[in-house]
Amino acid sequence: MVPAFHRYWYEADDTWLANTYLGYEIFQCPLDLQLYQELIFRLRPDFIVQTGVAQGGSLLYFATLLDLIEAPPTAVVVGVDIVMSEKARSLSNPRIKLFEGDSVDVRLIDEIRAVLPRAAGWCAWTPTTAGDTWRPS
Repeated sequence: MVPAFHRYWYEADDTWLANTYLGYEIFQCPLDLQLYQELIFRLRPDFIVQTGVAQGGSLLYFATLLDLIEAPPTAVVVGVDIVMSEKARSLSNPRIKLFEGDSVDVRLIDEIRAVLPRAAGWCAWTPTTAGDTWRPS
């Protein structure tokens, strides 16, 4: 039953269009969002990196979670996308840092590293191309 529900929900025409977070489209399964908040609460990362931003809902979700767990002001959420949407550009949470470009470009990775605190982080990958596998050092 569960696999059938998952397939039906995941493949439905309106599933991804219906999910929003504070007015921003969020292309995540609600069950995954529950797991993300558990991870963020337990790990208390100093940064989160997401490749593939779309409309920015996930970035706002992650930033809000960091606010709720009272992470230090230096804790950031980095969003990387080849082309940043106007909706994502309108995000105003001070934790959110946006980078436009290819997430495997060495120069862009250096720019991203420059804004990351020297601490433990967590990366949420939303691959935009095959082989999109950025990892912090």
